[in-house]
Amino acid sequence: MVNIDFEKLRKLVELMNSAQLTELTIRTSEGRITIKRDFTLFAPPPQEQPTQQEQPKQTMITSSWVGTFHRSYTPGGKPLVEVGDLVEEGQVVCVVESLKVPNEIRSPARGIVAQILVDDGQVVEYGQPLMILEPAGE
Repeated sequence: MVNIDFEKLRKLVELMNSAQLTELTIRTSEGRITIKRDFTLFAPPPQEQPTQQEQPKQTMITSSWVGTFHRSYTPGGKPLVEVGDLVEEGQVVCVVESLKVPNEIRSPARGIVAQILVDDGQVVEYGQPLMILEPAGE
């Protein structure tokens, strides 16, 4: 019969957990011990995948510059787009001024402007979301 040191056994189980092992076998002159674990018991339940009809795909327009966000080319001018406007892929939707140079931000896709996430004159970071587009009906 094999003498079991439960403290060593506990450390082996901790080692299995930290290394994410499914099986560990230790052999000594006294014998062998194998510890097995089934990860499927701990797997999260599968989540339902939403259909395209349930959740339309939104498109995020992000800043490709660090600078000041402007909705128009000139201060106080007519905004390039408003919430509810249909925009085409490649259409200029706003301007980010960086080092006194206006940089046009273009729509990556065709869609309807659902939200404008920043205020005119607000400083924005590279990659910061500026607008959200909803899919446009064909």
